[in-house]
Amino acid sequence: MTGSKHGTHILVIPYQAPGHMLPLLDLIHQLAKRGLTVTMLVTPKILPQLQPLLSVHPSIKTIVIPFPPHPTIPDGVEDMKELPVFMVPELLTAMSEFYNPVLRWFQANPSPPHVDVAMTVMTIEKS
Repeated sequence: MTGSKHGTHILVIPYQAPGHMLPLLDLIHQLAKRGLTVTMLVTPKILPQLQPLLSVHPSIKTIVIPFPPHPTIPDGVEDMKELPVFMVPELLTAMSEFYNPVLRWFQANPSPPHVDVAMTVMTIEKS
């Protein structure tokens, strides 16, 4: 397994909300400190927020996928901090559109993840 002394590759798919993202970033930091290979799905707008973590742990990789459009979510909105709480179902529906791009990445990856840490309802299976 590339880059991991333990041979474990973890794919992290965060729920797009600060209250979920911050603890998840701490988990990713702890995993990377232990030499695990971590890949995280991020949107272009979220990527700059991760630069402090990525600069400390260059082994953490990212999959940058544009936030999927949704008819009731304004353009440029990519997380719950920019939406009223009643729009959680719409955000989850939009995030479910990450499935196919992530599945394509997973199938094309020569060292696919062993573990999927998803803070959403999405799961990835390689057939």
